[in-house]
Amino acid sequence: MAPYVPIIASTVPLVLCAIAMALRLICAAQPENASTADRRWQLFVASYTSVAMAFVSLLFTIFYTEGVGALMLVLFLLGMSQLLDAELRIAGNRRMAQQAELLWVLSTAVRGQRSIPDELEAYASAAWGRRRQCLRELAARIRSGASPTELAVPQELLSRTAAMEILSGLQSGRLEECLRSAAIRQTRELTENSANSKTQMILIYPAVVMVTAILIGAYLFYSVVPKLRRIFDDFGAPLPPITTSFFQLANSPVSTLMLGALLVYLPIMLAILIGVAEFFGWRRVMQTILGSIWTRPYSADLLRFLSNTIASGRPLDESLAGVTQPRISAIRAGLARGESCWILLKQYGYLTAGEVELLQAAERVGNLPFTLRAIADGIERRWSYRLSAVLEVLGPAMILAVATVVAYFALAFFLPLTQLINAVK
Repeated sequence: MAPYVPIIASTVPLVLCAIAMALRLICAAQPENASTADRRWQLFVASYTSVAMAFVSLLFTIFYTEGVGALMLVLFLLGMSQLLDAELRIAGNRRMAQQAELLWVLSTAVRGQRSIPDELEAYASAAWGRRRQCLRELAARIRSGASPTELAVPQELLSRTAAMEILSGLQSGRLEECLRSAAIRQTRELTENSANSKTQMILIYPAVVMVTAILIGAYLFYSVVPKLRRIFDDFGAPLPPITTSFFQLANSPVSTLMLGALLVYLPIMLAILIGVAEFFGWRRVMQTILGSIWTRPYSADLLRFLSNTIASGRPLDESLAGVTQPRISAIRAGLARGESCWILLKQYGYLTAGEVELLQAAERVGNLPFTLRAIADGIERRWSYRLSAVLEVLGPAMILAVATVVAYFALAFFLPLTQLINAVK
């Protein structure tokens, strides 16, 4: 094999990755409007086509350069997981910004008593792709005489939280106020998500360190350990238990592959899962996964719905007929029997004991709507703080896991060396 072939095999993937990143940056720099939609899509496809070509070329690099190619492949997969995480978070923030923008458009239209279908058509002219089609379909349905409750149907345009508040606004006759409140809250959530995304950058460093530690461990397993074992066999010296366990692990290909795969793929899968949760929204993910057994993620939405209902003076059991949350039918049945709404919500996991006491006090002084919204905002703030805390702790926890693996390697290698030196003396 010619000496320049490994050099070319190692250089081509790097060049293709550089081209992919340049195309992605050019795509991101394009203005987001209908006139540039095709160009941005073409640049996006070209960018990830280059990524696919880089992956294929890496497979050839492994064949020509062996260990170097394997290292490049692992680092490539790690880099792609971080890129996918960034893409999902950016797409999630873009969708949230579009939802907030639509809420402001609807709020302005209702406040100025302008035609909602006309405003939607005008707004759709600046959109692109599937979103433009959904906006025009919604405008056409309302123009043809459909009920304005079409606005409260989650159809890739608004979040479930905003749709539920719009529904309560339509039922209570406070649509403009509800739209404005939903727009303000969506804008605030967008800012908070941007702050949380900075915390996720902490995961990149421990992920790189963990992958590097595993690659070093793989080198020790297959290169150094056999030689070290022969040395100790020649001297006939007993090995410490930690070194014995290390040799047993090195002699078990299945255990080695399972451990390596776990520690290599763990940061990769973690980055992807965080990106998916950022795209769909952490609260929505919790509602989807645990909503059937844990109602707390639905509490803020329900409390805002009840705030608008109480402010309008409508009966609670009738208003809840349009709500599709867990255990709502049981709550409505309890309300029909004359039971306390707040006790029922506590019984089915929507409220805590302290929140029930606060609502009962607010009911006595006639300040329920404000208190319900304040509790809903507090629930969401606590959720945001806890999420930030978990992400902050996640980085050091991964570093601690890497340190544990490195300490195991160090003790397994250096304890028998000190024991051997003492035996020779």
